[in-house]
Amino acid sequence: MEASYYIFADSRASFAMASIAAFAFVMTGVIIIKVYFNEWEGYNRSERWGMVAKVVSPMAIGIAIFIGSYRNSKYYDRIWGYGKITYGTTIKINKPHRGQPSVEYRFTINNKVYTSSIGYYYEGGYIDSIKAPLGRYRVIYNRKDPTESVMDFKIPEEEK
Repeated sequence: MEASYYIFADSRASFAMASIAAFAFVMTGVIIIKVYFNEWEGYNRSERWGMVAKVVSPMAIGIAIFIGSYRNSKYYDRIWGYGKITYGTTIKINKPHRGQPSVEYRFTINNKVYTSSIGYYYEGGYIDSIKAPLGRYRVIYNRKDPTESVMDFKIPEEEK
């Protein structure tokens, strides 16, 4: 699994960056609180609600970023901690007009077929080099819960 370590290292780096962004959003909310509440008395009730919305918005965004990133990080930690390797087959690549592309794949464990998808960022058109359908790549799955898996597109089956 060492060859696929980059997947898990990327997850940890993403969590660190998202944590910094979340902290920045929350601190922006704190700064806004400090500025607005010093001048709180000079505003009527409806203006105060507008101020509260301006304070809550960046803080809520920051908290949402942190929670989403934390859950993703824990997902990858579980796969890393209980990981086993098999090979799976790509089904199709979904390229939405906006947003992150994803690759659907399937793999079999103990005669049970699992289907999953993994989001993948464009890295200089790298997603275009993934063979789909019927590309065979390494899948790392959580042996305690095979529904948690990640496909390693850098290691096709031919290289095993």
